[in-house]
Amino acid sequence: MAQTYWFLMALDYLFLNILSYNTIENYLLDRYAFPVRSYYPLYSELFSIESILLYMIIAGAALAMKANQNSDSQQASHFTGHLAIFFAVLAVPARLMTRGLIDCDTLYFAFVMFFSSLLLYGSVRNGLNIQPRMSFKEFAKVFAVLALLFWFLEPWHSPSRQLTNAIKEGDVSRFTALSQKYPRHLRMNPGLLDAAFSRPVPEIIRTIVESGNTSISSGYMNLEIFNPAHIQILAYLHANGVNFASMDMLRNAVAYTTVPARPRRNRISGVVDKNYPVLRLLLQLYHAAPEGSRKRSSENSGECGWENLLSIAAVEGDADLMAFLIDQGFAIDEEVYQALALNKHIDKPAIKALLQKSRFVVDNQNEHKTMATIEPSSNQTLQTVAETETTQPAPVKQPANLTASPSDVSISTARVDTPDSLQLRPEPDGLEMILGSGADVKRYRENQQNIFHFLAENWRAPSDSNRTYNVDFASVFARAMKRKLTLDKKDKRGLTPLWAALQANNLRPFIRFLEAGADRSAYNTEGLTLIEFCNKNNRKILLGLLTDLRPYEK
Repeated sequence: MAQTYWFLMALDYLFLNILSYNTIENYLLDRYAFPVRSYYPLYSELFSIESILLYMIIAGAALAMKANQNSDSQQASHFTGHLAIFFAVLAVPARLMTRGLIDCDTLYFAFVMFFSSLLLYGSVRNGLNIQPRMSFKEFAKVFAVLALLFWFLEPWHSPSRQLTNAIKEGDVSRFTALSQKYPRHLRMNPGLLDAAFSRPVPEIIRTIVESGNTSISSGYMNLEIFNPAHIQILAYLHANGVNFASMDMLRNAVAYTTVPARPRRNRISGVVDKNYPVLRLLLQLYHAAPEGSRKRSSENSGECGWENLLSIAAVEGDADLMAFLIDQGFAIDEEVYQALALNKHIDKPAIKALLQKSRFVVDNQNEHKTMATIEPSSNQTLQTVAETETTQPAPVKQPANLTASPSDVSISTARVDTPDSLQLRPEPDGLEMILGSGADVKRYRENQQNIFHFLAENWRAPSDSNRTYNVDFASVFARAMKRKLTLDKKDKRGLTPLWAALQANNLRPFIRFLEAGADRSAYNTEGLTLIEFCNKNNRKILLGLLTDLRPYEK
């Protein structure tokens, strides 16, 4: 019976060796050959390759305990069983140390291979009942031989990591030798091009691309490839199958090109060419590409979640880059105002000169209508000059010149005629009154909401803990009522501002809306009245307000 346990142990450690070696050999290849699109914490962690190895190690320790119990210590060495238990105890912290705490490439798998080889030798010897039983001196010799073998072979350095290290060091000769030795890894490793982008060397990039490897993740790529010094490499890559004509690549290029006001990820050089040759090239590729290949696919491209390219430049307050993008046909929208306001760039003279050209600002020489004002102050407070509603003007189209040479485009943000305040064009929804506050005006307009919906969500008692926007809510409400904006406008969900305040359980705007004459007979999407909703959801305070204002419904 003991021999059966020893042989089962031998099989367990043999498979551990094979699985560990295969994992090292295919490191960074196996998990990308058939990528799993979704991550499920329990399933993904329980059945990862590291966890499977751990289960096999624990199974080996259990077999070792049984083998020791059923074998004579004079005939079989119990040291092998004790070593198996010790190995299982070490395996758990070893796995934790190589999954996030330290970066040791395939060290965990090499650790498994080393101990599995020792235990494979011991279990086979005990299973065959070779006499005399294994002594400590014999074990020390086997340990020394294995240690020397591992020292020279370095199995913890996988082929993929060796190629990556050669790329990062810029060692062309070493990389060429490794690419000839490991052609499969050169072709299948999806991280090699990104590693090459951190220190672009034409010979290395050409070798990778010629192998058929054109994989690149636009969401987390190294941005140094967008340095103007590498523009020829960019053109070569696009011509050979790497898609640089997408919105993701444009966003990444803009993120790299912004003035480095603070250290940015993967930036080596801090000098920005104001002619923006890389952006010119990418814009030409973008407009020449089919519609399907131009769409944005990664939420992480551009190092942010802004949709508009101008917003990425606005975060850094880079007026020169914003002026260039406007000349290339990109328009300032609500999101750009939000990015500027949140990052406190909206009062800068060069930025105001650009905003003066946007469709949201009134041309003072030609229009003398009512307007909202962004005053030049540190908190971007909005005030109203007059309160009369006007119709929404048609957007002004920005000129586009995608094939212009550097000398054809004049980039200048230093304007001496910058006004002290921006006169914003009134809109039927009244949301221009909060355009400079950092509020997400674009989202409100996409949801077909107006200024009263904004107040319903955000007008709460002023305090440091809940003041999201620096807005004088009472003043905004008074101006909106004076302009006779629609108090009962329904949004995309079919909710009026009064209903939005009720669902947000926001007492302050709820009272103001009722006092202003908001329609209390409106139904929500479930067909409930305000009173029915309050009764159903135990909104006693709001219910009291409704019934006090409508005594005939008591």
